[in-house]
Amino acid sequence: MDVFKRQKKGLKYWHILMGRPLIIEIFHILTTNDKVSIEELENLPTFPSQHILDNNFYYGDYQIIGNKELPKIKKYPIMYGKSISGTNPNKICFQCGEIYKEIEYTKNNLIQKKNQTIVNDFKRNSIGFHLDVDAKIIKNCIYEKSNDNFWKSQKSYSDWDLRSPNNKEYLKKVLKQFDLDYLYTIYND
Repeated sequence: MDVFKRQKKGLKYWHILMGRPLIIEIFHILTTNDKVSIEELENLPTFPSQHILDNNFYYGDYQIIGNKELPKIKKYPIMYGKSISGTNPNKICFQCGEIYKEIEYTKNNLIQKKNQTIVNDFKRNSIGFHLDVDAKIIKNCIYEKSNDNFWKSQKSYSDWDLRSPNNKEYLKKVLKQFDLDYLYTIYND
């Protein structure tokens, strides 16, 4: 999903990502075959989707082998937390794919996680030029037929990503807060 194109069309997206972001998914496959069909990829498990800057795609560093329209509901990154806007700071914002919602912030309604001495929300607004997985993680996840190795090896994801198995209770609370309970089963299948 090209976030910039959505914003140009006037569709709301929580603008806390630097650069020109794309949302991508990486499939459980390691191959040098650039003739893999989209249909073959559709049947493979995926890693959690991630935001990535469009530079490496623009300059041809990542080969695009095809494209297809995205389904309406997918396991997009979830960004949740207090607004960072200087002009409108008293909001709690939620972004998941095409879904953007906000509510008024009060002292007691921001859902946060305390991990040792750090208290944090779940903005999950990191973005970079490179993929969040490497060949070793991909290989292990293919072998295990699960993303458990990904969550174990990516501490920041595991701690602060609402999609992490470690954060199921927080995800449930956040979705309930925004009347999006139906997404819970999608993110926990």
